[in-house]
Amino acid sequence: MERAVCVHGHFYQPLREDPWLEAIEVQDSAQPFHDWNERITAECYGPNATARILDKDGFITLFLNNYAHMSFDFGPTLLAWMERHATLVYRAVLEADRESLRRCNGHGSAIAQCYSHLIMPLATAADKMTQIRWAVRDFEHRFQRSPAGMWLPETAVDLQSLELLAEAGIRFVLLAPQQAARLRRSGEPHWMDIGPGGLDTTMPYAVHLPNGRRLAAFFFHGPLSQAVAFDKSLLNSGETFARRIRESYRPDAPHAQLLSVVTDGETFGHHHPRGETALAFALHNMESDSNIRLTNFAEHLERHPPTHEVQVHENTAWSCAHGVGRWRADCGCSNHRHAHWNQRWRAPLREALDWLHVTLTPAWFKAARRLLKDPWAARNDYINVLLERSAAKAFLEQHGVGELNPTQRVNVWKLLELQRHAMLMFTSCGWFHDDVTGIETMQNLKHAARVAQLARELFGDGIEPRFLELLHNAKSNLAEYQDAGWAYEHWVRPAVLDFSRLAAHYAARRLFEDDEATERLYSYEFSEEQVYRHEKDEAVLVAGRATCRSVRTDETAVVWFAAVNHGSFELQFAGGLAGRDFSAMRRKLTAAFHRGTRQEITVVLQENFTVVCAPSGLFRDEQRRLSRELLKPVLAEAEVTHRKFYQRHAPLLEFLGGLGAPAPATLQMAANIALQGDLRQAFAAGTLTPDRLARLLMQAKNAGVRIDRTLFGETLGGFIARQLRAAGPPNGSLGVLAQLAEILRLAGAVPEADFTEAQNTYLNLRRTVWVEHQVLAGKGDADSREWLRRFEELAPLLRVGGSISGGNKVVSVAG
Repeated sequence: MERAVCVHGHFYQPLREDPWLEAIEVQDSAQPFHDWNERITAECYGPNATARILDKDGFITLFLNNYAHMSFDFGPTLLAWMERHATLVYRAVLEADRESLRRCNGHGSAIAQCYSHLIMPLATAADKMTQIRWAVRDFEHRFQRSPAGMWLPETAVDLQSLELLAEAGIRFVLLAPQQAARLRRSGEPHWMDIGPGGLDTTMPYAVHLPNGRRLAAFFFHGPLSQAVAFDKSLLNSGETFARRIRESYRPDAPHAQLLSVVTDGETFGHHHPRGETALAFALHNMESDSNIRLTNFAEHLERHPPTHEVQVHENTAWSCAHGVGRWRADCGCSNHRHAHWNQRWRAPLREALDWLHVTLTPAWFKAARRLLKDPWAARNDYINVLLERSAAKAFLEQHGVGELNPTQRVNVWKLLELQRHAMLMFTSCGWFHDDVTGIETMQNLKHAARVAQLARELFGDGIEPRFLELLHNAKSNLAEYQDAGWAYEHWVRPAVLDFSRLAAHYAARRLFEDDEATERLYSYEFSEEQVYRHEKDEAVLVAGRATCRSVRTDETAVVWFAAVNHGSFELQFAGGLAGRDFSAMRRKLTAAFHRGTRQEITVVLQENFTVVCAPSGLFRDEQRRLSRELLKPVLAEAEVTHRKFYQRHAPLLEFLGGLGAPAPATLQMAANIALQGDLRQAFAAGTLTPDRLARLLMQAKNAGVRIDRTLFGETLGGFIARQLRAAGPPNGSLGVLAQLAEILRLAGAVPEADFTEAQNTYLNLRRTVWVEHQVLAGKGDADSREWLRRFEELAPLLRVGGSISGGNKVVSVAG
């Protein structure tokens, strides 16, 4: 009987965007990256698009886009982030699905995921419907086809959710084996209870639903899926992974067997470094085995429809042994990092958010019904506007009650944004970890604060005080943080944004913009009407008037902004809704500035602006931007000083290096700043030559300088990739290829060198431009023959195995 295998990766990150800015602020815990989305993309999502299979000597023999050979789901909000910030990886994911359609007889490997990753059994029926509708539409928008399957967050299941999935055209779901309750062969009258380990997970099952519909359920192989996630040794070797798959089939099965391995996608590279390499080897190994069919769930379902039916345990999930207790009770499931901690905070947190949701719904519906023909239908269709703002006009024409005026249109968007955040505040991660003060829970509470703010603006509902009372019942394990109410007051409320605060932040951005206005600040647009700049010695004053517009709701306000740099790093920023006489305010502020009295300036700011803050009151990214701007001239001066000092004493460093004597720390520091600055400039300008690199490396060696990994790794790799692309077309420069060979020979001796990006570029050229040169060479073009020779010389220097003429296989390289 047929043996098939499907490895599924559930790729997901909680929404990290600030609810007002619609952007992720810097997360220091993710260093050296800006935030955790960037870090996990670098460690997992990107590497899985270009996974390397190595030979025994460490040379690359195959690049595999793992996504094209496995089954996967991506969080819609994560894909939206990737589309903006990791475009090449995003394209590789979409291309992988297209390739799987070709490979699996028209069945794509991507499946959908419930939109906001909330626990479906704990959601209202309306929220379940919207989650599914948004997920399907988002999937169709990105993958250009309808999804056959959908991932239930945490595989949490109930019959109502399955009914709604079936109504939406979803044909299958993935579940854990312990979620199966009873089974029977199709057509038989009697059900059999399923004991531990009693379910045959190698076949799909039909689930018949109370509404008369049905869908299929695939239950993954529990022991193997657990081993992939938690056995650190399994993904150390692709051979071991492939062998464990082969050993997991039932030798006596009378039917076609599908071995389903399901785990968090981040296992492959983030949780387990280089796990994507082991996965690539196992996938390629399975695909090369004529006795095993590498497939996806949709294809297998068509080839082998269910012969048995199953009933599921409702209100259960794969990551909780107590039903769905992990998201509403102190059930005992935790990360187990703090043995003395409890999770009694989960229930009151759930109660507080449920209360906010239930209490606001009638007021929301009453307000929405005045503007929208069918508020719930409009909410379900709002995903079209979230995906493409250009759809807003058609949306209002379809759902609006008559011709809406500008204020009514703004209120429509506010009402729908309230509902979006009311679902995001239930994201599962808010309950998953050990304490109520974790960043995931705070993210949920920020969405709740946005809900409360919109409710206050829309129907004057003072709902927040009671909500805060309920949050105080969710006690923290950390005495200094008290409870969720304390965290809300100290961490969440200060993040709440209005037009006055925005104007103050805009003032900080404008302080360093001499010529043109900054039009976009996160999810807001500024149109300046007046702006004035005054300078006196080291002091600078910027003041202006502008119209600010929310990109999300179209709400606008006329604001005043001002920024003062008093010198000596004393800065103030101010913003507020525009008053009656901007000119009078400006005259007072300018006069105070020229008199140089900080106290007088502060008084004028406080009298005319709602918000007056120091740099510590800015958004974290704006704080970092401000720091970079202030440091820029200081670092430039330091680099000039150190370069002069190093150049004057370079002969002494060379002499000491010849003797093997250690260089003094002062000289080493100067050499370090000077030489790495030279490298950085050469990379940026594209002027690095083999002679210059050899000279810089020798100078670094003599000075005892260790080249920074980021600089000599990623930056050098990017430089080589750009040079390769420039030399790629059929009329590409032979001289560039020759220089790159010399640079790679020199750089290959440096442990910090990282050629990942260069390798990706090289393999892409091997699939494309190399073919063009081969055609031209076959027609007698001498330059193309020489290009091919020089290009192939780069392969071993980039640690790429095989030869072009030998047809070294390249599969689905991203970018």
